[in-house]
Amino acid sequence: MLSVYCKRFENFSNMVLCRFIGGEHMDTLQEKAKYGLIPVERRKQIVAYVMKHESAQVKELAELFDEVSEATIRRDLELLATEGKLTRTHGGAASISTRTAFEQLYLDKCAMAVDEKRRIAKLLPI
Repeated sequence: MLSVYCKRFENFSNMVLCRFIGGEHMDTLQEKAKYGLIPVERRKQIVAYVMKHESAQVKELAELFDEVSEATIRRDLELLATEGKLTRTHGGAASISTRTAFEQLYLDKCAMAVDEKRRIAKLLPI
């Protein structure tokens, strides 16, 4: 499966990302992170990490990229969230496929249990 991913990518930085997605060579990612990545490469790897693990904390990502501060990770996560590549959560991020709590639309909730709501309204003092 790893070789299938590798064929899709063209340059070395994407091959490192590809290896990371395949779950191998975590040390390669950490080595590359120590020498500094350009922001675009770092963001690609953040998205790959979040997609693989379904979520990640800011502190966890900052430890993964040794030379990057938590503030930089937060800015990266905000940018990636505005691009629609992940969902920003309190203290981290989640993959788009990971759904958080589902809330029904207001109009749908208004149409539910109408009789019960009217009975409750009659009991309330005006």
